[in-house]
Amino acid sequence: MFYRAKLAILSGLIAMTCAVDLRAEPGSSTDRGVASASIIKPISVSAQKRLEFGGVAVSANQGGNVTIDPSSGNAAYNGSAKKMCLTAAPCAPGPAVYAVQGEKDRGYRVILPTTVMASAQRGPAPDLVVSQITSASENRPNNDSAGLLNANGRDTLRIGGQLEIPAGTPPGSYAAEITLVVSYE
Repeated sequence: MFYRAKLAILSGLIAMTCAVDLRAEPGSSTDRGVASASIIKPISVSAQKRLEFGGVAVSANQGGNVTIDPSSGNAAYNGSAKKMCLTAAPCAPGPAVYAVQGEKDRGYRVILPTTVMASAQRGPAPDLVVSQITSASENRPNNDSAGLLNANGRDTLRIGGQLEIPAGTPPGSYAAEITLVVSYE
């Protein structure tokens, strides 16, 4: 019996030490928070057509430039730059076109480089500067750094820019890579 009473007392002490009051002490407070998440459709962009400055000629003594407006698709020629393509053939100028898809009725931001370099595809030639790179959203016109996805989660984004052609630039095909980033606002 002695062992039994000792065991009961020991069990009672263990139970008393384990039954700790977890209430807040005076002068402190507790509350519960909630964790939540909204899962949305990822935004994506895919190229449909590349930016084309078209067939252009400049004189040996004076350079020029070609500017493609992303909203209208119109090309403006300055300096000695002259359009050399009279039809809608592969050498016709026009903006790049991208399909943007994602969460319906959501706005998004467009990040574009300010300048890229176009390199000759064959033979030695100096790089050409492509600058004033801007975008135009079909669903959010008049804003060159943002777009809007419609009720179906779609938008068409156009990219334009200006190609500088120095005097005496050798004939040939030139290409530049323009990286764009789209992300939700």
